[in-house]
Amino acid sequence: MVDRQTVLKTVMQHAASGALLLACVCTAGLVRAEDGIATVVASIHPASISVAAVSSGALEAPQADLEPPRIRSLLEHGWAAESGQGQKRNRHLAAGLYCQAARLGSAEGHYRAGNILAAAGDANLGRAMSFYTTAGQLGHEGAAVVLEKILATGGEIRQVVPECLSGDPFGHALIFAEDLEDARQKLAAMQKKEEQDLEDALAVFDLDAYLRSFKPEKARIASLVAQYASDFGIEPRLALAIASVESNFDPAAVSPRNAHGVMQLIPDTARRFNVKNLHDPVESIRGGLAYLRWLTNYFAGDVVRVIAAYNAGEGAVDRYSGLPPYEETRMYVRRVLDLAGLSRLAQPAVAKR
Repeated sequence: MVDRQTVLKTVMQHAASGALLLACVCTAGLVRAEDGIATVVASIHPASISVAAVSSGALEAPQADLEPPRIRSLLEHGWAAESGQGQKRNRHLAAGLYCQAARLGSAEGHYRAGNILAAAGDANLGRAMSFYTTAGQLGHEGAAVVLEKILATGGEIRQVVPECLSGDPFGHALIFAEDLEDARQKLAAMQKKEEQDLEDALAVFDLDAYLRSFKPEKARIASLVAQYASDFGIEPRLALAIASVESNFDPAAVSPRNAHGVMQLIPDTARRFNVKNLHDPVESIRGGLAYLRWLTNYFAGDVVRVIAAYNAGEGAVDRYSGLPPYEETRMYVRRVLDLAGLSRLAQPAVAKR
């Protein structure tokens, strides 16, 4: 039997690494799964650790250095929403962004989404377990610790596949089970907190506020994107959205598909637009904007096709006579449109095979 001090030690260790300690729900049978995480931590030692700090979300930024640039961008945006970097903290939006990263195969995305759901209340533990289990299968050490603790006690929490994994990847309003229940049963008589929950659930990432939070060097790169966009006849907000999704303004970014720099140009595209140094911010930005201008002319200003082609290539868009039916491309187009303030275009018909 593991005593309470051992559990407390586990709490402190994993709080420091950002875990939300679903393990503590069942560890050593000290409490039942349905008793809830905050109750567990408080019952172990109320004065030793802040329940609010443990149950409100991860305490440190995601481990994203080894992730592909687009997944790293999702994780960094999720952390900005979770921690309040440049904008109001929003667990719904953060969970939705982490879930998009998870959907693209990120163990850290699964783990972070599980963290937020585990802290959100007992109704969400099944969804949290689903995220933690997949993260563990993908080799995430923090998730493995959580799962090991539950397995060691014989505890069992039935997994529930989160809606954002099985349906609309942008449906972060549907992630939290208690919010679904509130929407169904209390829509006519919402109190102030519930109204705020609904507002948060419907929020989109505030790119402008996020850009204002940048440190000087990153802010300089974002400023260059906006400045050169006008020179190339591209809407600056669209250019900023694409740069943010592609690399989050990292000139050193390299993708598994050999795309490089701020605008994530592959060597063939770089040659087409006379980019010599893929990691020089100015060359990358100007090359990416030149490509966007070419795509805008080629597709007669159809923004959805332009964005899809930047991701999948104009050949794929031509082949399908519209938005290709690729999961990654559909998510990419939707995310760029949301960041660019063009969400009204976010549900284009997907081309048929």
